[in-house]
Amino acid sequence: MALIFVAATFASADPPSFCPASVRLGEHGEPMLTLFPLQGRNVDIPLLPELRNHGLIEFVNGRVLFVQSVVPRGNGSVLRIEFNPLRQSVIPRSTDFGSIWHLTVSNSSDRIYVSGFSKSLGPGQCGSFEIDPTTGTSRALRSGAFPGCGGAGGPVSPDGKRTVGHSGKQFGIVDLDTGAFQAVRG
Repeated sequence: MALIFVAATFASADPPSFCPASVRLGEHGEPMLTLFPLQGRNVDIPLLPELRNHGLIEFVNGRVLFVQSVVPRGNGSVLRIEFNPLRQSVIPRSTDFGSIWHLTVSNSSDRIYVSGFSKSLGPGQCGSFEIDPTTGTSRALRSGAFPGCGGAGGPVSPDGKRTVGHSGKQFGIVDLDTGAFQAVRG
């Protein structure tokens, strides 16, 4: 079960509120989004049946769902699914990637950060990348040959400046501009 956090935006001056959520299959194999509000009962939201064939999911502002398509017709693309009104679109340039291990949407939702394999950089090239869905462009933030991936194979921060990485047997934070590694000590 994947645990994600949902930011719900309401028409007020209050900041967005967050609650844990889980994407799972329901009793009949249908994909469901279950919200676990801090107060009140759990809420199950049925999702499009096609989502059972998708990989990573990122839920933004309680209104938009980003998923990586893993069905053949999706070609590994990242889909944007909006709920009001209900519509689906392919993020331009998201087909530049093969397997995506992590997907992060920026706080302002104007950038998508992915970590995974790049089809456009050549075989075995992986790392962290930025997709601008407005201009339809993508760029490598830090990349290299598998398995090292330039030190950038982990989740990218919502500001696109850092990722979780490793150096030898140590985990830490990698600065995507400089490659500097800061070990996390525990």
